[in-house]
Amino acid sequence: MIAFGGRVRAGALAVFLAVAGCARLPSSGATMRVELDVFSGRPNPGWQLSPAEVRDLKEKLAGLPRCDQPVSEPALGYRGFVLSSPQAAPGLPRLIRVHDGTVAIPAEGGSECYTDVNGVENWLLDLARARGHGSLLRELGR
Repeated sequence: MIAFGGRVRAGALAVFLAVAGCARLPSSGATMRVELDVFSGRPNPGWQLSPAEVRDLKEKLAGLPRCDQPVSEPALGYRGFVLSSPQAAPGLPRLIRVHDGTVAIPAEGGSECYTDVNGVENWLLDLARARGHGSLLRELGR
């Protein structure tokens, strides 16, 4: 499980997304991996976003308002999604957690929290269903 806690800090998402409008994924294979965070002690289901889905993600992340409160630690069971980009996809942070109506980005000393007014979590749930994880999500009440 990847957990983010601590104080809310400002600016990282805005900086990442300011570049996103003109950024394209390079042919080097930089991409974004999505992990459906549901299991403890065994691998979580996951997949790679297509270049079109990465563009959709950037659009959905743009302009999210900051949260008023720090991100809560997810409990056992459905803990949302962890998106990672080890090759640093242009215009996106290396790590994003989407859960319970929030988008969190790790920052020095904690994480930055944004309210998911653009439906990032619902979009990821739809992608998970389309990739064959619908029965698992139904078992988890999603």
